[in-house]
Amino acid sequence: MERNRQRILLFIVFLLLSIIPLLFTHIGKEVMYRGDDLYFHLNRIEGLALGIRNGDYSPKINYFFLYGMGYGSPIFYSDIFLYPASLLRILGLSISNSYIIFLIGIN
Repeated sequence: MERNRQRILLFIVFLLLSIIPLLFTHIGKEVMYRGDDLYFHLNRIEGLALGIRNGDYSPKINYFFLYGMGYGSPIFYSDIFLYPASLLRILGLSISNSYIIFLIGIN
């Protein structure tokens, strides 16, 4: 019993240590730090959310790209990990808050 308690405590410590850097860099800031593909991934989240709103739960063409013309990014990059962020987007969170919660979740 004591050994399980130590493992749980160790897990919680590592979890907090991995989340704390994200708290200082993302939450509460008006500026979102751009990586190489930030807008690409934000478009993927928004496009998946629009697809789900329209009843397409596994879209193969993301119509949010290219001014509504669409781009086949789900064919090349799986959207499985983007569903939580797009569901947050559907629930009414902004795209930046959805992305920040997504970053904390995948960390």
